[in-house]
Amino acid sequence: MNDRRRLSAGPVNPEKSARYSRFDQLNPRWWQRLEAAVDGAAADFPPNVALNRGELEIPWFNRRLVLIPVARKIFYRSGPGDEPAWQDGLVALALLDYLINHRQLPPPAGLVSEHHLPGGATFFRGPHVSAAVLVAEKYARDGAGMLARGREWGGTAAPFGEYAVRFTIFPGLDWIVALWEAD
Repeated sequence: MNDRRRLSAGPVNPEKSARYSRFDQLNPRWWQRLEAAVDGAAADFPPNVALNRGELEIPWFNRRLVLIPVARKIFYRSGPGDEPAWQDGLVALALLDYLINHRQLPPPAGLVSEHHLPGGATFFRGPHVSAAVLVAEKYARDGAGMLARGREWGGTAAPFGEYAVRFTIFPGLDWIVALWEAD
């Protein structure tokens, strides 16, 4: 297929990439550092992170994500066969590596959007598009509905916009969806 036809087909789903699809393909140094941290309890993990027999269990979008560094496996505590998406594993492992090397996430500095990050506005287009537009389209005139749906998914109300939902996606890292209703 020529380049023009490939580009017009739309963004590629990164989860369907045959090149990177297994958790053992993630950065081997991250796995090694996590294994050392789990074996020797070398990292000071937040209290809601559990270490148990070579496994690390972390909160992840209101679920429990288990990482077994020696086997290079990642799955949800809910049961076998319930695996997160490859990109979830990538982000979780990268955040854990950051915590191991820096001991804590930087202190909160207020809300951060794609516009606060160098190149963020450009990055969050195409295959990296933010879901903000979809949320705004669905709940533009139903902020209470957005808040109710967010609570169903394990979120809590937050003091931003007219309606806001806070999700803790990782110890010390929250994701907030703030909405101002259309008028």
